[in-house]
Amino acid sequence: SDKVTLQWAFHPAWYGIIFNVTRPPWNDVRLRQAVSMTLDRKKMLEIGLEGGGVVGMAAQPPGEWSLPEEEMMKVPGYAKPDVEGARKLVAEAGFAGGLKTDSLIWALKLQQTLGVLFKDAVAPLGITVNLAEAETAVYLDSLFRKAFVTSAGSSSIIPSDPDMFLSEKEM
Repeated sequence: SDKVTLQWAFHPAWYGIIFNVTRPPWNDVRLRQAVSMTLDRKKMLEIGLEGGGVVGMAAQPPGEWSLPEEEMMKVPGYAKPDVEGARKLVAEAGFAGGLKTDSLIWALKLQQTLGVLFKDAVAPLGITVNLAEAETAVYLDSLFRKAFVTSAGSSSIIPSDPDMFLSEKEM
């Protein structure tokens, strides 16, 4: 046949911002919460995954391990970005005048897009993000050695059991 049918299939994966919490200023939970509150997750899915995917938390939805959507939407910033609330947290953390940070980006289209979305989302908070791309070997080595400040990253896993990706082992 000369016809091709494309079909989307569920593939458990996450796309998000990774913080090196062993380094200032990202060791301050208020800054990480502020970033979380500014992310427009639906927009990120629309742009980064061309409308695919669903908003989730640690255990990817849909599935028996995921947090129900009505509970997720109670978390500040999940239903819609809360820039004003995020600004207050940034100020409380001592960065009302802004801050500059680096973000290591895997040189793949999806991560590059995610990096730009991260940079744009935090700009209204006075956070300036310098994106630094790295090819796979350098990116993964830097991540595993914790030689980064922030990163826009992703990972996937076939089983949906949270023990596979929420273990107590250090990265």
